[in-house]
Amino acid sequence: MTRSRASALEHPVVHALTAPDGWVLRVYDFVPRCEDARGIVILGHAMMVDARTVCRPDRPTIAATLVDRGFRVLAPDLRGHGASGPGAAEGGEWSYDDHVSDVGLLVAWARELAPELPLHLVGHSLFGNASLAWLGQHPDAQVHAAVLICADIWCKGHEPRWWRWALKRLVFAVSHAIVKMYGRLPARALKVGTADECARYWAQFARWIRGGCWTDEAGRTDYGAGVGRIQQPVLHVVGRGDRLYAAPESSLQFTQALPRREVMTAPRHLASADGAGAVAVGHMSLVTDPACVNLWEEIALWLVSLDHEVLAVPRR
Repeated sequence: MTRSRASALEHPVVHALTAPDGWVLRVYDFVPRCEDARGIVILGHAMMVDARTVCRPDRPTIAATLVDRGFRVLAPDLRGHGASGPGAAEGGEWSYDDHVSDVGLLVAWARELAPELPLHLVGHSLFGNASLAWLGQHPDAQVHAAVLICADIWCKGHEPRWWRWALKRLVFAVSHAIVKMYGRLPARALKVGTADECARYWAQFARWIRGGCWTDEAGRTDYGAGVGRIQQPVLHVVGRGDRLYAAPESSLQFTQALPRREVMTAPRHLASADGAGAVAVGHMSLVTDPACVNLWEEIALWLVSLDHEVLAVPRR
């Protein structure tokens, strides 16, 4: 099974999608082997990394699992990450709002590619919460469903545990000081990721932490207020082993206003893919470790279970 999952992702079609401001996003397009795809999935990654966390040919991935279940998968390198440069180390600059706008760009493009297929958004961390921010502003979008994996926003109102909020404040204060020193968060040098983050993007996080409100850069659009307007079914996947970035208590508080939310909880440990023991399931390993293949399968089956609801997708 592992071998077939890896081979399914060997030869993607690579697209260059140009945003209105001239930025170019690289998108890897994986087409299922079955004659007719059952749906199309935009599968996005976390900050400080790129699409290789969710799709690569040398190991099982969530992208391969979705393709095996008959979904066409579009996996972008998000703005400033991977091949969607320039990155922060090269002087590139972007805001969180640009990521939110890029969700809309990807949705419109996917609808053009396959207007007959139900469209799903599956996002790990950054792409998950950016998808939620965009859907909240476009509740009538032609999106059938969304899956959020370890998605959260660091705002005090989401965090029920005082000690964890104090730790989050400390972690962010240290990272923000580093950003001010270097003009970016040097994730590669610090060995916490493969893509540096720019100062403008990081400054927006600082406003959320200090102001307690998940808003756009100008403070005029309240992304959090839009969550309750989202009509689509949303599966929120949290992990008990994710103890800081998207701990289940705060992460589920973040999405509690969703009218059609379902929750899937991963345990702290899972049996390793080679049977050699147990592996810890943390914020990143939930999408990068082959031990989670059964969880990815459950996510794919949840999307499959929505097939009968296709006619309920909002249409303009």
